Amino acid sequence: KNDVRDVFDGWALQDLDSELEIANSTCRRFLENDLRTLMNRSSDPPFSYLEFGSSNGWGIRYVTNLFPSCTRALGIDVSPRMTWKAINMFENPPHASFECSDILAYDPTEKFDVVFSFATLYYITPMEQLGSLIKNWVKPGGLFIAGTDFYTENDATSHWPSMMNLDMDRRSISEWRSLFQTFPLINIGHKLIAYHHLTSPTDHPTLFIW
Repeated sequence: KNDVRDVFDGWALQDLDSELEIANSTCRRFLENDLRTLMNRSSDPPFSYLEFGSSNGWGIRYVTNLFPSCTRALGIDVSPRMTWKAINMFENPPHASFECSDILAYDPTEKFDVVFSFATLYYITPMEQLGSLIKNWVKPGGLFIAGTDFYTENDATSHWPSMMNLDMDRRSISEWRSLFQTFPLINIGHKLIAYHHLTSPTDHPTLFIW
């Protein structure tokens, strides 16, 4: 089997991160349309934001631009090359930073109001390993949100493990919900956001769960 770090280092060398940034329209729509609602904020008090699987940092830059009230943003990625690109290839706000770390090995010195991960958690097998760590990342009353296209009902992603030669944790929507119910979270919900180009019943939208 391949190592996740090596796979994404290779993607960074091939500039596939730029292609993925363009393709991740559902993630941008979720952040723009749903994050404020989930934070339950009628005003804009300061908040901190942690993103796992931050790639070249586009999500961090998007959130800090979208929410001026985001006063601290940290991106974590397992790939050294992706992390290097995030730091050196783009203009980042002064309150944004990036670190290279495996999720399970990440030992934070602070907790965050919002912890977000897109297209990342299923590389942890099994994902139950996250349960004991979430309390180290999320402030009391904070949010832990994941977005994924890799779920059982989405046949279009079933070939990903063999294509990348990686171990990946594939679950149904109900199994994702059951997993999150084992985590120390306040709210459990999910939403499906369709791509603008969905054209047939065999296409499936992105699953966001919290």
